Amino acid sequence: KGWLERSELKCAMAALLGYRPSKTEVGWLQAKAGAGGRVDLGLFQQHMGAVLRARSRDEHIRQVFKALDATGQGFVSRRDLRAALAACAPQVPAATADRVFAEVDADGDGRVTLADFTSVMLFGQMASFPDHPRAPR
Repeated sequence: KGWLERSELKCAMAALLGYRPSKTEVGWLQAKAGAGGRVDLGLFQQHMGAVLRARSRDEHIRQVFKALDATGQGFVSRRDLRAALAACAPQVPAATADRVFAEVDADGDGRVTLADFTSVMLFGQMASFPDHPRAPR
């Protein structure tokens, strides 16, 4: 028939994502499809491709964070970052590692959380994005 109805769309999304999509997710995709809410193969592929790429990116960020979190405490300390850089990029001076750590440690508590790390990985240095909510004022 060339398109998916709401129930078919929910099943297809669940099969690909591994969880049942919310009414909001399904409704948004149907609204994007236009009149009748019938989602054709092209729109479905485009949307699911973007979702799966984002999931892959987020998983990669989590894996890098876990590798930096040498103690497994759920945060990266200044010592963790210095050790990782010494092992992977010994030419990077400790002062540079300290500046990077200060940039990423959003609240200055000496711990880089996954949220801090993810934000920087997705948006780059906060000073470079003055409109970003975490950019220095």
